[in-house]
Amino acid sequence: MSTLKIYQLKGGEENRYRRWVDYDGLRKMGEVPRLRNYEQVYSKRLLDDPTPEQVYQQFNQSRPADFTGHSLSTSDIIVFQSEVETIALYVNNAGFVRLPELEREITREEKKKTEVVGFLRYLDSGETVDYTDPDEYIAAYKEGLYYCGPNTVRATTLTKDLGVCYEIEKLRVGEFGERVPDKETWIRQNSNPVKNFCAEQSRQEPESEEPEL
Repeated sequence: MSTLKIYQLKGGEENRYRRWVDYDGLRKMGEVPRLRNYEQVYSKRLLDDPTPEQVYQQFNQSRPADFTGHSLSTSDIIVFQSEVETIALYVNNAGFVRLPELEREITREEKKKTEVVGFLRYLDSGETVDYTDPDEYIAAYKEGLYYCGPNTVRATTLTKDLGVCYEIEKLRVGEFGERVPDKETWIRQNSNPVKNFCAEQSRQEPESEEPEL
């Protein structure tokens, strides 16, 4: 079973010259469709396998009630996504153009949504909570500090996004009244992948207990 997704260009002056432009016209401007210029306006699990032509007709003649975009036209993108394949099609003046680069970009973005960026380990209970959304992860750690205190919760970042690591480090260091450098300096100091890996591994190791005498 696959999912149908519709992408349309975001509003704003920066997309004015991309709107309603056919694929050849876009390439003449030295561009290809990029996900950052689009917003998803529809997503639904499919029970059948409609053709791109059928999707185009439906979203022009009998649009679904939960569709938030405008009628399909040139420069829009139709995506069929399953567990094994992503197919992205640029709506052209006549027909559709498949977009392999955009397919890979969409697949990477979808993968990010399911990757664990960090987890909280509550030291008093031993409970571990995984997070896939960076903002939720940072907010949960901040809330954990407020309600539980610094001695009962620990955050471990798994993400490669140094911006997320920085925000957690600020909260972690702030527990003890210390300060970290500004973001740009901190990221520059912590951009060594080997050093980061070793640091994260040490944070995940359980604290050793002193042997009884």
